[in-house]
Amino acid sequence: MSHERSLQFDSGKMALGDAIRFYIDCVFVGNAPFPAAIPVDAPAELRDNIWAAWLAWSFSVRSIDSLKKRYVDPYTERGTAAPGGDDENFKDILATARSALQTVEDTVARIDVDNWRTDRLGQWVGLGALNRLTETFAAASVLFRVGAVFEAHALCRLILEQMAWAHKIRNIDDDSIFQVSPPGAISSLKLLFPRVGRLYGELSQHTHIAPRLTTTYLRVLENQHSVTKLSTNRTASTVGLLAILADIYAVVSEIMLAQFLSEFTFIEPGPDGLTPKVDRPSTRAIAACPHAKWWIDTAPPAPSDGQ
Repeated sequence: MSHERSLQFDSGKMALGDAIRFYIDCVFVGNAPFPAAIPVDAPAELRDNIWAAWLAWSFSVRSIDSLKKRYVDPYTERGTAAPGGDDENFKDILATARSALQTVEDTVARIDVDNWRTDRLGQWVGLGALNRLTETFAAASVLFRVGAVFEAHALCRLILEQMAWAHKIRNIDDDSIFQVSPPGAISSLKLLFPRVGRLYGELSQHTHIAPRLTTTYLRVLENQHSVTKLSTNRTASTVGLLAILADIYAVVSEIMLAQFLSEFTFIEPGPDGLTPKVDRPSTRAIAACPHAKWWIDTAPPAPSDGQ
């Protein structure tokens, strides 16, 4: 026997746009392990004082005045540079990804609370899984921002697996949903996103730090090795992942919420059910990112793209 379940989630918790906003609108003062994040448009005096205070703590110095005179000016010049280094579309990519996520939040907010009912356990649990991804998006954004690329990829893989799992179990109404493996659910997205296999493969390579990636963090010079733990230089080439994940999130969310919506932004009816619109808002961020355009390429995926 099925039971009707309330879907009265706190829509504010789905404000994933704020997670991406953190990535765009903040600059980090200080270095690992304890950098401070402040708004990018914060007064220069505030940034300078925080930088000097961080130095004072690092050097065990009580007075920050001499440190400000010696170190603040060089930092101030570097601190005004846009995050992402050589990618001039960096902030535009993130802003468009944020817009896609914000659209999902706005869609949820427009749904009449009294109509948030379902008799499918999978839909109820799946929407809960999407709801909690707010914190994962935020955490991945921060890790990318500070240059912890491998760690960020691990969280991106978690996000992808959770979205695939929510999509896979959405029509199931018994506890067999708990026997469905998130990694095993990736293939359920292939009809929606033909290149999801390639995406998952690349995320897995970074999550497990495949041997071929060793040279991205390890250098050997004159019999001495140098290990790069954080790399903001690699952020520009990887930030497109957030745009791709935002695209998947928007499409899957609308499919999960379809019964409550009178119109769609990211999906449309097709012969095989609801499918992503070709010209959906979230693809603009992807088209602007040289490293992510493969996601929306209309050519048939290569055999290696499959999982």
